[in-house]
Amino acid sequence: MPAEELVAVVALTDDPPDEGAVATARHDLQRLPGVGAVVLLQASSPVAVITWAHLQAKASAPGLAPLLVVLASRFYAVVDGDLQPWAPASPAPRPLAPLRAVARRGRNAVTVPPRRRVASARRRLWRRRFLARLRWEAWLAGTDLEVRVSKDLYVEPGTRFHLAQGKALLEIGPRCRLLSGTLLRLRGELLIGPGCEIRQDVSLNVKGRLRFTGRNVLGKGAMVHADAEMLWEWGACVADYVTVLDTHHDLDGTLVQMLDQGVTAMPIVLGAASFVGSKGTVMPGVRVGRSSVVAAGSVATRDVPDGAIVGGIPAKVIRQR
Repeated sequence: MPAEELVAVVALTDDPPDEGAVATARHDLQRLPGVGAVVLLQASSPVAVITWAHLQAKASAPGLAPLLVVLASRFYAVVDGDLQPWAPASPAPRPLAPLRAVARRGRNAVTVPPRRRVASARRRLWRRRFLARLRWEAWLAGTDLEVRVSKDLYVEPGTRFHLAQGKALLEIGPRCRLLSGTLLRLRGELLIGPGCEIRQDVSLNVKGRLRFTGRNVLGKGAMVHADAEMLWEWGACVADYVTVLDTHHDLDGTLVQMLDQGVTAMPIVLGAASFVGSKGTVMPGVRVGRSSVVAAGSVATRDVPDGAIVGGIPAKVIRQR
């Protein structure tokens, strides 16, 4: 590796580290221009971008961990050169930068095809309508709603909302897509990480905390019910008409209608790069292992080992990948 090639150094602050966040960080950092490798270290602070030569020089020093600078797991930038002299220097301000920005916009107005300009304006309009309708529905329902949505969100018309009194949180990261017919029932926290795609007619019923780490895809007609804590690690995907629910009704044998009895919620984890086939079901309390596959039409009632292919009702291990 050339001595001046950039190396992204990610310090893991969690103990044990969040494997989904680590995978997302590694994937995103490797796409940065000039980054030749990603090095993972256990330290008390998160991320810096330095040169390979300097990493080799500092690797044996006892103070390497304190040298790393805090950055959130979804944001990557070069650290301040004044506070951290070993980091690459930030570019000097360019006096004509505002003029260049205006010139670029003028050039794009001439060179970008009209269809692309119209499509871009339509996407911006859809996003503004989505946020306006969401806040209007929250006001009508008396919901204390906190919204954090990326500017490049792609959301199609036809998204529906069901809100109730109380607090709710909606956070949508960059490069996400919400297709038409999506139903959001928000009574808890819904955190959608970068690069996620929610396809047509998906229903998300959130009363607890539902977190999509990143690059998660939900197929058409999928239904997710999260009354407790539900985590989708990086790259976990489901096909069409899949059901993932973390609650079951308490059947105590009394002559009381089932809907009038209580429910029990149990957390669910879908491991990194796992996949659930069409019309599959993941039951409460199940952990689907990393890189595992639940076959189409199967019902996962117990934990799925890492790298396993399971199928049937109830799902059993068929073989390892």
